[in-house]
Amino acid sequence: MNTSLYQLYSKKFANCNDVFTTKEVMALVGLSESYIFREMEKGHLKSYLIKNLRYFRKKDLINFLCSEHYQKNNRIKKNF
Repeated sequence: MNTSLYQLYSKKFANCNDVFTTKEVMALVGLSESYIFREMEKGHLKSYLIKNLRYFRKKDLINFLCSEHYQKNNRIKKNF
């Protein structure tokens, strides 16, 4: 994992809640809903289903964004 990238995302999300909905992840990171669900199904992005709503922990999202899989397969958006 890229520790400097982890620190950058941690700083970016510092004032955010510890848990995000799918729509919040889409807005924060600029990922499409279909991409998010595809990565969940592949086991790359952890999520939790509570009362028919999908939630993502902040640390799981940051780990995903810093993962070698994400870095290799996606352009890093410089929207900080």
